[in-house]
This record gives sequence, structure tokens and C-alpha cells, in this order.
Amino acid sequence: MKKILSFTLVFTLNMVTFSTFATAPSTATSVISEIENDRVIISVKGIKCKNGVAKIIKALTESEGVTEATIEGKMGAKTKFLVVFSAEKTSKETIKKTVEAIPSCESGEDFPYKVKY
Repeated sequence: MKKILSFTLVFTLNMVTFSTFATAPSTATSVISEIENDRVIISVKGIKCKNGVAKIIKALTESEGVTEATIEGKMGAKTKFLVVFSAEKTSKETIKKTVEAIPSCESGEDFPYKVKY
């Protein structure tokens, strides 16, 4: 019984080592991409129509340094967006100012969008 338990323990430890080794390259790749690009989830209040979501995504993706902007979940009282950007070219504060400078869908004269990180 002692030999079987010993074999099982060694086999299990080897499998853990192998699985850790096998996943190391993908982990390293994701760390590199996180270094190259920062990510922030912003919460935007004041969106009343789907056009507002589209306007925000368009304005963000056209901003220098932003490589991706997508809605997270559904539109609601506080709509969340994932923004991927280069910290060398832009900042969270610039992203916030970009969104808050977008006029509303309804009148085009007021600026209803408020951003929180």
C-alpha cells in the first residue's frame, strides 16, 4: 500500500509540474501584452440610446493611443466599456475627457455623459 501511495504522489507532482510548464508560454505572452497595452473599465452614466454607445465607441477608437473600445454587458443606467490603450500615447484622464466631450444623441447641445473608473 505504501508503494502505491508513493507512486501516486510522485505521478501527481510530475503532472502538476508538467501542466505548469506547459502553460508558462501563454502566461508570458499575456504578461507581455499587458505591459504593452493598459486596460481600463470605465462606467458611463447618461447614455439614453444605442446611438450613444456607438458614438462613445467611435470617439474612443478614433482617439490616439486607444486600440480597442467595447461595451461590457448591456446598456443601462451605468454602461461599462473596456478600453485598451497605450499609456505612452494617452491616459485614463484623456479617455474620460474624450467621452465627456461627446454631445448627446437627442439635442447635440448638452454633454450628459459622466465617466468613472
